[in-house]
Amino acid sequence: MVVWTARGRRVHHLPNAIMIANLKLRSCSIFLLLVVALFFVAIYSVTAHAISASRAKAITIGTPSKKVVDLVGEPTKIVKGRIGETWVYSGMTWCIYKVRFGSKGTVVGIEHDH
Repeated sequence: MVVWTARGRRVHHLPNAIMIANLKLRSCSIFLLLVVALFFVAIYSVTAHAISASRAKAITIGTPSKKVVDLVGEPTKIVKGRIGETWVYSGMTWCIYKVRFGSKGTVVGIEHDH
């Protein structure tokens, strides 16, 4: 509904019921958008890898630690063991890569956990 004021200005005026319905529609739309966004964040968190699959495949048994750093970068965490150490690669996802090194500083095992 359009209402004209005494000064000749055009003012849009909606009855209260229409204004409330419009507000509810906007609120539902914003809520639905947030739910969809959270859904995609959850899917990303479950399926994304800490390091790319092609780079992870390049790490093989016997690869020296320097080449591992060149391929996938510095680890998130290093765990010292009795014989060698384990480099852990993780991010904001559930996917974890563990690269185990022996006493000679070369890869002796690779573990990929989702």
